[in-house]
Amino acid sequence: MLNAYQIGMLTHRTCGREKEYSVSSKRRRGNGHWHQLDEAGDAAQRILHTHSPYRNNQESEFLRNAARLYDDYGKLEYATAECTSPLECAVYDKADDKIIADMAQQACRDGEVLDVHNDNSDGLVSYGCHSSYQILRLAQGQTLKQNLLTFLVATGAVLFGAGEYKEGRFYHSSRAQFMDKDVGEKTRHGMRAILNTRSEPLLTSPHRDIYTRLHITSLDTKVSEVATFLEMALTSLFISMSEAGWDVSLYQPKHPVRALKDTSLDIHHIIETNDGKKVTALNIQEFLFENLEMFLTYAGGYCELPTWVEQAKRLWAEAIADLRTYSVEEWPPSSFWIDWWAKLHLLQEYQENCGEIEPEMLATLATEYHNIDPAKSLAHEMAQDGLLHQPSLPAKIEQAALEPTSHPRAQRRAYRIKQDSPTHKVTRVRWEDVTVNGKLRVLEFD
Repeated sequence: MLNAYQIGMLTHRTCGREKEYSVSSKRRRGNGHWHQLDEAGDAAQRILHTHSPYRNNQESEFLRNAARLYDDYGKLEYATAECTSPLECAVYDKADDKIIADMAQQACRDGEVLDVHNDNSDGLVSYGCHSSYQILRLAQGQTLKQNLLTFLVATGAVLFGAGEYKEGRFYHSSRAQFMDKDVGEKTRHGMRAILNTRSEPLLTSPHRDIYTRLHITSLDTKVSEVATFLEMALTSLFISMSEAGWDVSLYQPKHPVRALKDTSLDIHHIIETNDGKKVTALNIQEFLFENLEMFLTYAGGYCELPTWVEQAKRLWAEAIADLRTYSVEEWPPSSFWIDWWAKLHLLQEYQENCGEIEPEMLATLATEYHNIDPAKSLAHEMAQDGLLHQPSLPAKIEQAALEPTSHPRAQRRAYRIKQDSPTHKVTRVRWEDVTVNGKLRVLEFD
């Protein structure tokens, strides 16, 4: 039987995303050639502190839309405000890129060009994308751990990978190459875990006594809005299954990190499970899908499911069928929104049209898929040509860049930020509270 808290999480779970951006700076020389400047860190800081219509207070990390833009160990990082659904989160994830792209243009010096990418790796450093989910504290245990490890390994590269071309090889996931362990609290090099267990609720009492925040750091930064939505939706649903006590870890990989890296190279690679079975990631996904259908039928007897649930289920079923049926050279419906598939088509098209291409050029093309400047982004060009499905209209993304999400706490934070003035001085903003005229004001969560 589902209780009120479990139903609340299934229908109204708070979620959000964080993205790290790589920044490079170049200037044209007198001979017309570009000169790469060794001041990417300085350029990132200039973007971070540039005057912009997206912020009210130039000294604050928090923006008018209640999101946070900050320096994370020298990297430019953006965190969306609290979102009320996976659909809303996918839209505000796209707003990140617009904000950073506009601020990068403002931060340019004379003759300088700043290139900003939301990719996962520059070959040496991993630029991560993290997602956060409100979860019930009581759900933190083996069922949640085993279910999510199984789900993340089965989908991490095969369904949610963004693709990377490196050293003459195509990887379905860039982030998978940087995973070091199954479970852990750290996110730094050598300690990155598929399932992050750091507990940082970002809540005040009494909410922090009931809920905490699950922080997933092992999946790729996506360009496809549809893929972002599906990642957030399915992860949320498998958290709900875990909160309700459903164990779907029958095919939990015996060596999760190895399995994730293997499927990054070959989506049909054989995975050994804890009990010695030999399966593929798609076998596991099909099992998980069947269990999700059973759970949703069960949960539907207790509450009205959000409309996005059926949309996520349809997309996943379509993706499993396409991945099972078609070769990577073909163009089934899901290849227009699975990032690695769209990127692979981009590289294949260039090779067919241009003949022999050096591996370095293919790596550059794969990277430029992630350029956030619409004038330079190959993904944006693909979307314009109908080769990448991006459902949100530019006007919707522009609104999300300036206005907060529908979440009550985000709305309250944005209101306080926009009221900042000499008589209403906001001196500090945090996720949980703001300080106005020297007085701490708690931002109620709901």
